[in-house]
Amino acid sequence: MSCAFSWELQQGLYWALNAAPEITNLATVLDATSAPVEGEYVSIGEELVRQRGPGLSQHDVLIEVHSAAQGFAQAKIIAAEVGNVLLLTPPAVTGATVTDLRFLKARAQRSKGTERRLITLTFRILIDAN
Repeated sequence: MSCAFSWELQQGLYWALNAAPEITNLATVLDATSAPVEGEYVSIGEELVRQRGPGLSQHDVLIEVHSAAQGFAQAKIIAAEVGNVLLLTPPAVTGATVTDLRFLKARAQRSKGTERRLITLTFRILIDAN
């Protein structure tokens, strides 16, 4: 089953981002948001999983950087750190191996309300269960 390691990947991403002081000194890392959050924060977003072969799955994961700042500067600094951390130290996935992790794209957007800036990063992660 191609999404067998989806939860383990989400946990690995959460712990990798939270273990990086270069991120946690700038923003809070959240797995989900149920209430408004003050300041900058990083959240693990949607995921698209595809089977790539026996025991091999491709996970396209969105990581979102949220900011209440007027400009994009702080959000872009945080987004760059997220990319650096994940590319240099891929997340641990219990019961499987991350064989490849690539940055695919980023999108910076203006938002309404208190959350004025949103940067969505897309990463492609290949997981081998063998």
